[in-house]
Amino acid sequence: MMNDLRSNNLYAQASESAREIAEIRAAILKLYDEFMASHQAKLGIEKARQRFIELWNNDLFGRDIKERWNDFNKKNNRKRDSDLSKDKLRNWEISFKESGLSGLLEHFNNGGVRTDPKVIEIITKLIFENHLVRYKDIYEALQIICKDAPAPGTVRNIAKKIKEDNWAALVLKHEGQRGLRDRNLTVAIGKADGDLSEPNARIELDTTLADIMVKGENSAGKRLKLVGVIDVYSRNARFFLVHIESSRAIGDIIKKCILLWGCPKEIVIDNGSAYRNKRVIRFLKRIGVKLRICTPGEPVEKPFIERIFRTVTDQVFRRLPGYTGNSLKTRPREIKVALTKDELQIILDDWCENIYAERPHSTTKQRPRERMAKQGYIPYTFKEEDLDILIMSEVERTVNRGCVRYQGGRYFHEKLPEGCRVEIRINDMDASKVLVYFKGKFICEARDLIREGTTPKEIKEAKRARNNELRVKIKAQEQLLKKYDLSKTGIITSIEAAKKRRPIEIPRKARLVEFPNLLGPSASQEPDDQKEFFFKDATEKYVFLKRKKLHNEVLTKDERKFIEDFLEDEHYQLLLEDLDNQARREAI
Repeated sequence: MMNDLRSNNLYAQASESAREIAEIRAAILKLYDEFMASHQAKLGIEKARQRFIELWNNDLFGRDIKERWNDFNKKNNRKRDSDLSKDKLRNWEISFKESGLSGLLEHFNNGGVRTDPKVIEIITKLIFENHLVRYKDIYEALQIICKDAPAPGTVRNIAKKIKEDNWAALVLKHEGQRGLRDRNLTVAIGKADGDLSEPNARIELDTTLADIMVKGENSAGKRLKLVGVIDVYSRNARFFLVHIESSRAIGDIIKKCILLWGCPKEIVIDNGSAYRNKRVIRFLKRIGVKLRICTPGEPVEKPFIERIFRTVTDQVFRRLPGYTGNSLKTRPREIKVALTKDELQIILDDWCENIYAERPHSTTKQRPRERMAKQGYIPYTFKEEDLDILIMSEVERTVNRGCVRYQGGRYFHEKLPEGCRVEIRINDMDASKVLVYFKGKFICEARDLIREGTTPKEIKEAKRARNNELRVKIKAQEQLLKKYDLSKTGIITSIEAAKKRRPIEIPRKARLVEFPNLLGPSASQEPDDQKEFFFKDATEKYVFLKRKKLHNEVLTKDERKFIEDFLEDEHYQLLLEDLDNQARREAI
């Protein structure tokens, strides 16, 4: 009796949704009992039960109840299906016999309902406010807002489902049309290759980081740059591994594709510095190829090469030792580096030629090799030697003293026009030679015998090694300077030390010399009889005293004695007349 009361209380206290699922299960059990009553005697218990399950799962029996169950799952955001199994029926039978409708309730903490609709609304609001919000942040927000927050796993499942159902709308709301484009969520209308009717009409080039590590010269493993080339019409493709994405490397790759497939009419390249380099642009212009540089951040302008990068990663790199994965989720726990750059390049060439080119493309429904060899199409190409010259880097120099200078080298030839501006093309394979052009015409091949047997790359590497060596020495000296404190060895310290070593001197009084006529007389000046005058000789003093006497000024006893002695001096007898005249003129 107590168990019956407890079961009734559980059912009465359960939520409306929990009671609804219990009633659905009860209706299924009732339908099951009716089916067993009419078929058990003929088929037996096991076969009759199995027959009921098959009819139910194939929607041939109890459709109204099953539709009610599916509507309940959809309404409550449940991922469970409405199929039956033998164990599920048996468990329901036992629970219903023991506890009635309470036994058919789902055993969750909230009495059978997984998540309150209000909680789902809050999660939806948080996601629409920030489409990149973390599940952990949503759970912490629910703990603050709601009294009974769901478990973290439940929050994660609900948020994930909401994001999956509304992802395109979320990206458009927060990232705009560019976000839809970058995430490949835009609606595709027409074909990007719809205007092409033959091979080599357009090829696309791009560079990415290869998702595989190869053996390096000075390291256990290294990821190289992967340059991809694809003919849009035929979907024929090639891949090249490079250490550095330079203009020389891009030019060589374009040259190889021309020799392999023929000269294209248009090339779509990336906006990187190695692609829009003057050297590459000048080379394509010389061979008559139309160039289209993609807008930065617009991968949809070269969709075919972007797509085939994923193909080569999934079908080649993923199956080779050294695969790194393109994200932390796909990265293996242990990366075994076993291939060199040359070995991996051979594998890529063989895969492109023997597997990819021989497999029908999903869009064209033809093999790339067959479309590349379209009937009636004849490609045109160039000599390899001519392409090597056209791809050389070009600089201008002035002929001076019978030579042109380039990166420290001096290149001589008798045909060089002295004092004229010429164009030189640099041979990347031989640093001792440059091709010289004057007014657009080839005139000679100048040589620098000192650089015989070297390449410009080797010269640059030698300079770089020398600079690195000097930097090491500078760092060593910096460590030595840090070892000792030399802050007290400057000029200020030297002056202070010299002051301390200087001997003490007694100051001597100097004889004061004044200029009486430098300034006019003033009230602040002292009387003449109290002043002391200094004269350079006796003649000057005589003139001064004579002028003073003419002004009726009183002379001192010493001054009168000086005049008497001066007049008696034989040496000045001849100058008396002139001195008297000078005194009179100054006295006026």
